Amino acid sequence: LIFAVFAGYFAFQQVTENRYEKLKEQAHFYFRQSSYKRAIQYYEQAFSIDSKDFSLLAELLEVYLAVQDDQKFNEKITHLEKIYVEDYEKTTIYYLKITYSLFKQELKTAKSLLKDYLALVKETPLALVHFSWDFSDIKRSEIYKNTEGEAKTIFDNFTNYLNKRLDEPKKIRFEAGDYILKQEQPEK
Repeated sequence: LIFAVFAGYFAFQQVTENRYEKLKEQAHFYFRQSSYKRAIQYYEQAFSIDSKDFSLLAELLEVYLAVQDDQKFNEKITHLEKIYVEDYEKTTIYYLKITYSLFKQELKTAKSLLKDYLALVKETPLALVHFSWDFSDIKRSEIYKNTEGEAKTIFDNFTNYLNKRLDEPKKIRFEAGDYILKQEQPEK
């Protein structure tokens, strides 16, 4: 009888795990297709199975950024902050919060968060070294396309910084607070 209970339990666990992985795959597929409502449905179902999966919740938050659902974003970002473990996960949290501020044109908040994040990177370089993210999904969204001016420039420079695509002089300037990376004036 005990064996039957254990066998049943492990079979149930396997079915749940398979369902969870399929939900994550579907959610990501629909996000990449810019089918945001469908992506949210699958992400939320997966989240209901495992609310401690950091990457799943981070991706769901990025979808909420894309659809400008401030209420859901703000509800879930606090949960994400509670479950992070690794240094690079702190980078993910900063990315999401800075992006939220930039898309809202809250430049003062975004710059303050950027300054805090860059202090973290200086103190803990692995927070950036081990970070990996595909920004193409958010860059296909209407909110990104409609973001203009300084906010868009800072976002693009920030994502290039996170992807380690800034050359050394630009990286140094960015880390020093020149988030726009204005063209340097040639000396006369």
